[in-house]
Amino acid sequence: MMMLVQRNLSDHLPTILCCICSTAIQANTANICSTCLKNETDISEKIPKEYIIQQCRGCLKWQRPPWIAADLESKELLALCLKKISGLQHIKLVDAVWIWTEPHSKRLQLKITIQKEVLSKVVIQQALLITFIVRNLQCDECQSIFTNQSWKAVVQVRQKVDHKRTFYFLEQLILKYQAHAKASNIETQPNGVDFFFLERNHAQRFVDFLEECVPLKLKSAKKLISSDNHSNTHNYKFTYSVEIAPVCKDDLVVLPTKLARSLGNIHNLCLVTSVSSSIHVVDPFTLQTAEIDCAKYWRHPFQGVRSVKALKKYTVLDINPCIRSQGDGKAYHVNKKTRLVEVEVVRECDFGVNDTRFFAVTHLGNVLHVGDTVLCYDLTSSVFNDNDIKPLEEVGITLPDVVLVRKKFSRRTKKRNWKLKQLEEIHSGLPAQKNNRAADDSMEYESFLDELEDDQAMRGQINIYKEQAEAQDSSQPDDDEGMQASSIPLSEMLDDLTFEKKSSEPITILSVEEASKVHPWELEEL
Repeated sequence: MMMLVQRNLSDHLPTILCCICSTAIQANTANICSTCLKNETDISEKIPKEYIIQQCRGCLKWQRPPWIAADLESKELLALCLKKISGLQHIKLVDAVWIWTEPHSKRLQLKITIQKEVLSKVVIQQALLITFIVRNLQCDECQSIFTNQSWKAVVQVRQKVDHKRTFYFLEQLILKYQAHAKASNIETQPNGVDFFFLERNHAQRFVDFLEECVPLKLKSAKKLISSDNHSNTHNYKFTYSVEIAPVCKDDLVVLPTKLARSLGNIHNLCLVTSVSSSIHVVDPFTLQTAEIDCAKYWRHPFQGVRSVKALKKYTVLDINPCIRSQGDGKAYHVNKKTRLVEVEVVRECDFGVNDTRFFAVTHLGNVLHVGDTVLCYDLTSSVFNDNDIKPLEEVGITLPDVVLVRKKFSRRTKKRNWKLKQLEEIHSGLPAQKNNRAADDSMEYESFLDELEDDQAMRGQINIYKEQAEAQDSSQPDDDEGMQASSIPLSEMLDDLTFEKKSSEPITILSVEEASKVHPWELEEL
């Protein structure tokens, strides 16, 4: 589309005939109408309409050079495409917008608006469409990945447990701090994940990040690949074996006697409240807490005798606060969530079958009410290894019938209004042929999402994003009465980065003042 802009336009111009088509127009410097001027002059004739742009199929980076990462319809990709257009140095670039194309079409369309003075005090503005053809070209990093003997160091992260809750949470921490940015490849293993790096210091930096997140034990090894005796140079491959402590949140653990005495003579039977660089445990019978750092744990290692897969649902029938033995008549109270109480519970599966009830002491007094559902470890029908409960026999402690872990919240039937990002390299590498294992992983992930809704401290360590499709539905009130559900407030969610197509404004005839206000785009600043 083209239009005529005159710099010295007066309010009273005579009407003349165009010198070519004899159309009545207002007088201008060229004495030519805009249609004839368009046919006679084309300011975009020296600008090619098609270009070829290179993209790596593996990492989706674009060749500038160097290779850069840019999303579709982003300002980084816009700057890359504009710098490939030749002929923009002698004209005025006014605007540039993206035109939506199919992602699989391998075409990028860019609409640019340019201005150029063709005659004395006559400026032509024209909009043209530039097409970029995407061609696949492997970048240097991807070439080194697919080449044999390319990586320099590998970090093998392992945890010997029967679930993946730790890796789900560790995945969110890695995504939040972009700790995997230097990883050349990520492979999924049956009991862990392997991270490959092109440089040794990148692997060491990743190991340092893991030490700040989870308690681990590190072993390193190196293998000689090649050597040059004349220059005294050697090429090694380094392997870092990271073993995460087999203890997770809400696990029931039995502390070794020496470790329990060093922690203030705490009870040997404890519950794990949180796991970070150290392990935090609580005695559910006395409310005594302790922190076990990494060095102290591996000096006296232990593992969970019961994990979350063994949790069963119980119903609370009665609650009575525990009174101090000193005689002051006050109940045990530590913080807003924990309070020592004595409860009477019954299995949900026993309703209508038998009248078996259990009495237990728990630390969940401030969150439990009569009629609530609570998740517990049933120790009456559990079978333990003799070495696991040996510390209890040494101090003469008998196992209780039931150990209460946490309250079970009811869930709404509608979908969540939030989501989590995932590492595509990990989830795409899972074996698809094992349907039963895939179903178990899906149930574990749903259980992990439910745990995030219940634990605010756990949510504060990761990034949670709003689900755009469900944002409007979540604002509507829920009609279900008596449905108690823990939900994540919108203040804790982040807006996911999305690109929306904006309609371009129609081109209008510019006045002298408006034409002077239009600033050209500087390609050097992009």
